[in-house]
Parts: sequence; structure tokens; C-alpha cells
Amino acid sequence: MMQVFNELILYLFFMWGIIYSEIDRLLDARHDKEEQLIIAKSLVKKALLQFYFDWKTRGEYDGYSIFEEMFRRHARVLIGVAVEVRDILPERVTNDLLSIVSNMKTLAGEPIHTADIERYKKLSDECMSDVLNMYESFEKDLDQ
Repeated sequence: MMQVFNELILYLFFMWGIIYSEIDRLLDARHDKEEQLIIAKSLVKKALLQFYFDWKTRGEYDGYSIFEEMFRRHARVLIGVAVEVRDILPERVTNDLLSIVSNMKTLAGEPIHTADIERYKKLSDECMSDVLNMYESFEKDLDQ
């Protein structure tokens, strides 16, 4: 159990490090609008893909408490990303991120997995679908 905890801590430092290094680049480029746009797009896509990969590589027998913590952890990351890109990217990007965060917090905050496991699976699948769809269509949607 302690090894799992230590691995989780190392993963968190790694994940936060990547996201926050991108946020630092974004702040450094505040006078170059084109560079800001490139970095903001990259930041959103990295945060979405990290969450999606974290979910897809979860253990088959991990407990729901691990899933709930995963949702909470990535919700905090996506909120931070939404704050940093809100004035650079279209408002709908922030709204889409916050919609995903809302779903994540629902999954993390309610004991629905004990009351209705099928509903939990459906909601988590929908959340992951939203994340993957946003990631895959992100560049195309911004160009419209």
C-alpha cells in the first residue's frame, strides 16, 4: 500500500510539473499573442490527454476511492488550465473544460458507485468520451 502511495505522489509531481511548466511558458509569452495561442492550445491538449491516459491505464481492480481521487486530481488540473487560457482561447473552451470538471466532481463527490454501479460506469464513460472528443476535435473546433 505504501508503494502505491509513493508511486502516486511521484506521478502527481510529474504530472503537475508538465502542466505548470506549460503555464510558465504561457506567462513568459504574454507579449507574443501568437506564441500564447500555441502554448494555450498545447496546454489544454496535454491536460486532456493526461487525464484520458490516466483513466485508460487504471488498474482493473483499483477501488472506487482511487477513481474518485483521480477525478478530483484531474479536476484541479483542468480548473487551473481553464483559468490560464480563459483570456487567450475562445470562451467556449473554458466552458467545455468546466463542463468536464463538473462531471468529474459529480463522479468524485457522490457515492453513486455503491448505490448504482451501472450509472457510475455510464457517467464515467460519458466523461471520458467528452474528454477524448474535446482532445480529438480541439484544433478543428478552434479554427471554426
